[in-house]
Amino acid sequence: MDIQSHSRHIADRLASYYTDRREAIGLSRRLLEEVTGRGYPEMILSDYKLTKKEIETLTDYTDRLLEHEPLQYILGRADFGELTLATAPGVLIPRPETALLCDLIDQRGWLVGDERVADLGTGTGAIALLLAHRHPEIRVTAIDVSPDAVRLARQNTESLGLSDQVSVLRADLLINTFALPHPVDLVVSNPPYILERERREMAPHVTEREPAEALFVPDDEPALFYEAILSRCPAPRYALEINPLAAVRLEELFHKREYEVTFGYGYRRERRFLFAEKG
Repeated sequence: MDIQSHSRHIADRLASYYTDRREAIGLSRRLLEEVTGRGYPEMILSDYKLTKKEIETLTDYTDRLLEHEPLQYILGRADFGELTLATAPGVLIPRPETALLCDLIDQRGWLVGDERVADLGTGTGAIALLLAHRHPEIRVTAIDVSPDAVRLARQNTESLGLSDQVSVLRADLLINTFALPHPVDLVVSNPPYILERERREMAPHVTEREPAEALFVPDDEPALFYEAILSRCPAPRYALEINPLAAVRLEELFHKREYEVTFGYGYRRERRFLFAEKG
């Protein structure tokens, strides 16, 4: 079987998983490239033949995808901005859209020297590490309540050589005694913000495989984490990923504390990021 036939076969198997045929074909080619370490066009031009081991690995990966295991968990890594981060079950997978938050922070010129930053709900360490990578003078305290997330964020910090800039701590933002270990110039966060009622609209590889505690909040508490951030993590500036459904409520929340609020937009041109700054 040639490479194109393998690609079609995988795409056919994934047809029940991806309703868009183009998406299934794209993923089949991605799997072939991951397994062989070669580019798809290169394999076609050279008439590359898969080894028995490669075919077994492809079958395994496809089976796991059909069981709703996220590709990033299968591969053990995810791209985030310029970085590649280790991923593992039990820790939220960093989304490309979240990297836009870092881009928008840069566009605002909020990190120009030796600022101190806190990243709350750090997960893999994605936001903290991308900002530290781009700004060698800053220092970031990355915090998560999950032991698995703390371990993985520390692993990513060490593997990227950013241990001098980023410290990873375990703490629970939602307890009354939570406090940052030192004053900060900027608080960043991608906290849980998806309403429970939205769960039914989401893909099973998210709802069944990724940690619910990193995704969802009660329907009647859409601002749960943002209220905790604002009350327990004082800072002159905040850069936060948000649920567009809660944008108006969050704007009012920060206005009450005399912050000027602006929004940044995600891939769907909806209000996905909130920026707050003391006037």
